[in-house]
Amino acid sequence: MKKRNLSIFIMVLLIIGLLYHTNSFMDHGIHHSKGEILNIPVASPQTPTSHHIDLYLKNNHFSGTALIVKDGKIVLHKGYGLSNRAKKSNNGPNTQYYIASLTKAFVSTAIIQLEEQGKLTSEDRLSKYFPEFPHANEIKIKHLLSQTSGIPRRNENGEELTKHELMKDISRHAKTLHSKPGETWEYTDSNYSILGVIIEKVSRMSLHEYITKFIFNPSGMEQSGFGDADKNDSYISAGYQRRFNFIYSPSKTHFSQLLGSGDSYSTAYDLYKFDQALTTGKLVSPYSLKKLFMPYKNSYGYGWYIHQRNYTIHGHIPGWSAINSISKDGKDFIILLSNLQSLSELKKMYVEIEKGVGNENFTAFTHYKIFMNF
Repeated sequence: MKKRNLSIFIMVLLIIGLLYHTNSFMDHGIHHSKGEILNIPVASPQTPTSHHIDLYLKNNHFSGTALIVKDGKIVLHKGYGLSNRAKKSNNGPNTQYYIASLTKAFVSTAIIQLEEQGKLTSEDRLSKYFPEFPHANEIKIKHLLSQTSGIPRRNENGEELTKHELMKDISRHAKTLHSKPGETWEYTDSNYSILGVIIEKVSRMSLHEYITKFIFNPSGMEQSGFGDADKNDSYISAGYQRRFNFIYSPSKTHFSQLLGSGDSYSTAYDLYKFDQALTTGKLVSPYSLKKLFMPYKNSYGYGWYIHQRNYTIHGHIPGWSAINSISKDGKDFIILLSNLQSLSELKKMYVEIEKGVGNENFTAFTHYKIFMNF
């Protein structure tokens, strides 16, 4: 009798363990904070590539969500670390993050869409939309897209601004250009804020309404939005920074300072949906896609960095960093969203992960440590 009870007990433990393992790696019903179930695929890290990337992210204390696609298949999609340290909640596949300059990919896509519709051209001068803007007859839309307008950077750490106040501040900084438009690459968020207001003028919609209707919706991006996600009851992560071994919450970002350049949030899977829609003709034509991914100055296209094997875009605001990468053959994708790592740390992780995705037998990177344990 005792042996029989012991056998039953062992069987129950085995069944529970099997169910737990299956649920941990193959659960397709992910619960959103509002209670509904999101059908987001979670890949099991069973391949050599996903196994080593998983170990690498754990060993380097990655805090965020990673989505890795190799040869058109999701090989890793999971969260690491804490989404909110006060609440002890974990990052998961459906955790939302502020994605900072990844917003620029939405804006450049919107401009190209409007150009395809004949509502503007990349050769349009600013004087067509803002006659009083400094150097409006010299700066073209293509200069804004390619970060070659010559407009200097501005301080974005101030208070909340109205759209009028934002444009006035950009205009004030643009009185003296750092270089002649089209000559020199100089990254500034102001270029994309101006593009955002141009989109509003041409489409007669707010920028956020336009992107939601013509980019998010066609792509199936249901967990993406703009501004302060906390006010929208979204499943947004809390942002953190690390100084030496001390982790703290940075000062709050005022998203009105980042219109069109860094004011959106998303999930790794939503960004993958965007990448797919962008590269398969759902958002722009193949001809227009070439314009987006054409290197102009400093290997920079229209919102994207153009590398030998892939197109990447990255961003950072205090507390969050993000990288989105598409291979040139459209088969491999690497999306890293973090609520702790600095952008430089995330870039180092991306470089090592890209090696793993590109080489099935490459395993040495799993033992490499970027920064000290804490």
